[in-house]
Amino acid sequence: MIFYLIPPRVRIDLTNFNECCFSRFKFFIEKADSRDYDTIIEKLIPGTKMDQIGHFLLRCFCTYHPVAKDFIIRQEVNLFFHRLETLSWSDCRKSCKTILKQIPLFHNYKVFNSIKRCVEKPYCAELLWSTLKNICETLLNHSIGHHLKTDCNSNCKKYCEKVPFQMCLSLIRNRAVQLQDGFALVPCSMWNFLLVELFRHHYEFGLTMISNTILPYLSSDVRWTIAFNQLSNTYDSFKQRKSLISQSHLSARQVDHEKIYFPPCMVHLLKMLRTQHRLSHQWRYNFSLFLKDIGLSVDESIEFWKTEYSKSCTAGSSCTHSWQANHRKYIYSIRHLYGLEGSRLQKKSKTCKAYQDMSLGIREEGGCPFVHFDETNLMASLSSEVTQKNDIVTEIFRLKAANNPCGACNVYREAYYIKILQQNEPLEKFTSPLTFYRSVKLCSNQSLDW
Repeated sequence: MIFYLIPPRVRIDLTNFNECCFSRFKFFIEKADSRDYDTIIEKLIPGTKMDQIGHFLLRCFCTYHPVAKDFIIRQEVNLFFHRLETLSWSDCRKSCKTILKQIPLFHNYKVFNSIKRCVEKPYCAELLWSTLKNICETLLNHSIGHHLKTDCNSNCKKYCEKVPFQMCLSLIRNRAVQLQDGFALVPCSMWNFLLVELFRHHYEFGLTMISNTILPYLSSDVRWTIAFNQLSNTYDSFKQRKSLISQSHLSARQVDHEKIYFPPCMVHLLKMLRTQHRLSHQWRYNFSLFLKDIGLSVDESIEFWKTEYSKSCTAGSSCTHSWQANHRKYIYSIRHLYGLEGSRLQKKSKTCKAYQDMSLGIREEGGCPFVHFDETNLMASLSSEVTQKNDIVTEIFRLKAANNPCGACNVYREAYYIKILQQNEPLEKFTSPLTFYRSVKLCSNQSLDW
């Protein structure tokens, strides 16, 4: 639970200065879609000076490049929520004690009172610190702490925190709390979400402080200007790639054409589907999510699965249902993935690590080829143009044997990209079948605008 209230007072050389800033920003760009924060780089270890410096540097960049502000705030909030979810109880208590020590110091910070008069809603600043102080004191209560560690669940309402309604508007909007005399009664099961809301308010208030105090000095310092211009170029390039992807509209008939950009795991699923005209529930679900994320609309997805499931299944198929008999169930399932039924939450496709960690049954069709397949099936899932090169095949099997499936997949990707697509541009790092697809697609000369 890291609330950085006071800027760090350290001397840092220009190399580490740039590394703190760029490593954090590039990390956010890499995780923009996946939100997979399990692998944290050295400069983002919570509570370290490097993490603190990177946090405040990106705050400064938000005021310099307002267009990037929403993206950075969203990523900082996501990172904060991940840290909160994985925080041990002893670390939580330490964080609460640190925050309670820093709040009085922050109130005495020389620019605090002058900035408080400049913000649009000055009373919200006082509400923020008083609410944060109260929740930290509550978390330090031993009986409440014991309950949170042992008994609290997602529906628990044993303890409630009385919070000014302005501090938890998203919880109110989602009908997650009760209102009483201008206060929200936040149950203990929702305190994590309350802390996320407070973090967001704190971050936005910090941006106001920077824009009203040190921004003119930053703009006149050539070192900051160079760093911020480089960050701006990185962000603009990222937005351009996202824009190209968002313009990509895939039809059911184009799936087979697009498979030249698919990772081996998805090529294998498509091959099994075309051969058997069925997939087991888990792999139909995973393949549907992948197709959704690369641009297949809900109507095209229904058409895609209708075409295959209307055909007779083969003897070796793990599924014997048909579209004619079960079309209502299939349509509901597809619409559910797109957030149009049930809880109305859009699902996202899995990461490579999630596939690699799966324990598969004998008749299951999918999995990571570099983890779950034997040599014969692995070779069958790769392009013959690449498997003809003995040095590439040897390296792939060496990395597979060394339990480095992502490394093996990357060797295949680079060889396939150069051989088949006749490209030699550097490829971006991938962490999922989706980012594999995008990295190859974006670096190729193929048009993304269908």
